[in-house]
Amino acid sequence: ASCGRTTYSPKWNFTTFCTTSMANPANPVPAIGASGQSRTATLSWDAVTDPCGGAVKYDVYVGVASPPTGLVLENLTAPTGTLLQQPASTVIYWRVVVKRPCGGNLEGPIWNFTTGP
Repeated sequence: ASCGRTTYSPKWNFTTFCTTSMANPANPVPAIGASGQSRTATLSWDAVTDPCGGAVKYDVYVGVASPPTGLVLENLTAPTGTLLQQPASTVIYWRVVVKRPCGGNLEGPIWNFTTGP
């Protein structure tokens, strides 16, 4: 992926990068605070578009404490992924990190749901 535009001349050269901010991931499923969810829940959220035109990828962090620190899904190209077995009757915290091809990753908000028995 091209990460900027480079211009050359006999005396100078420079590269410019897009620094336009991306929107936060939103509308998580399961819904924030949902209870009785599957222990192998499928997580999803609204896709995030890179205003600079890059193809984004998503990492998902999950844990039983906030902030979640366990990287459980990596380099997703679609805004969805299924968790491996989680503990029963437990609050699960999760966060999506949106990755640009040229850096400038965006950590989304922390969401949570509770698994069923």
